Amino acid sequence: MNPKLHTALRIAFALFLIVSGAKHLYTVHWGDPTIMATGYPAGVLMMLPKRVPLGVLVAFPYSVGMLAWGVFRCPVTC
Repeated sequence: MNPKLHTALRIAFALFLIVSGAKHLYTVHWGDPTIMATGYPAGVLMMLPKRVPLGVLVAFPYSVGMLAWGVFRCPVTC
């Protein structure tokens, strides 16, 4: 894969994880307290050059969950 494309995709996914985690933390602390926080530190890890493999490993279950939600749940309710 092109190294510049790989870096751009990695940074975009890391920013998505950071924003997603911040949104959930906002919902828990100032919104509905019954919703669990699902933010992961993988976004920050993926921004640090030497911690990218660890960030990818931590983000993998989150990515699989998003994919499963989109494939199995969203077509039923959307």
